[in-house]
Amino acid sequence: MTDMTGGELLLKCLQQEGVTVLFGILDGSFNPFLARLEQYGMRFVNARHEAAAAHMAEAWARIRGEPAVVISGIGPGAANMVSGVVTAFAEGSPLIALSGQRRRSIIYPDRGGSFQNVDLLGLYRPVTRWSAGVRDWRRLPELIRRAYREATGGRPGPVYVEIPEDILRGTGDSESVEVWPSSRGQSGRPQAGDPAAIRAAAELLAGAERPAL
Repeated sequence: MTDMTGGELLLKCLQQEGVTVLFGILDGSFNPFLARLEQYGMRFVNARHEAAAAHMAEAWARIRGEPAVVISGIGPGAANMVSGVVTAFAEGSPLIALSGQRRRSIIYPDRGGSFQNVDLLGLYRPVTRWSAGVRDWRRLPELIRRAYREATGGRPGPVYVEIPEDILRGTGDSESVEVWPSSRGQSGRPQAGDPAAIRAAAELLAGAERPAL
C-alpha cells in the first residue's frame, strides 16, 4: 500500500493528458499539488490575478489548438476566473478550469455561511460545456478524463471541475485507483481534409445537373 495525496493524483491525471504548462494562482489547499509539480515535469505560470491567468490559458488553447489548464484557489479566486472561461466559451477554446473548494462536510450539501464558500458549480454551469465536483478521491481520474473529452469533443469549449480541499490534502492508496492514458484520439487542432478527395467532390458537384447538399 502506497499513500498518495489527492494533489499528486491530480498531477498524475494531468500528466497522462500531456500537460506541461499550467496557469493560475493557487492557495494553501494546493500545497500537496505544488510540492510534486516539478517531479511530474510541469511548469506553473503564476499570474497576478485569476482572470489574467484564465485569459492566458485561453490564448494558449486558441493559438495551439490544444487544451490548456487554468487553476485557482477557493471561492473568490475561482469566481475571478470566470471572465476568461466566458471568452473560451464564446471562442470555442478547449480550456480546463480547475479550482479548490471548501471541504465536503460543509458544501455537500451546502450549509451556508462558511468562509469563502461560493456556489461555484452554479456559477460555471451556464458558461461551460460541462462542470462537476469531485466528491470521492477515487473518482478524480474519471472526472479529469471526462473533462478532457468534453472540452475537445465536437465544438471545443471550456469545462470546470471543483476539487474540495480535503480531497487535495487527503491521502489514499495509490494502488486502489487507476489513472488511464488519455482517451483523446487527437487534439482540438483543426484537421485538413484530403486535397484529392476535396477536388473530386467539387468536380462531382460542378458536373451535377441537380446537386443537393
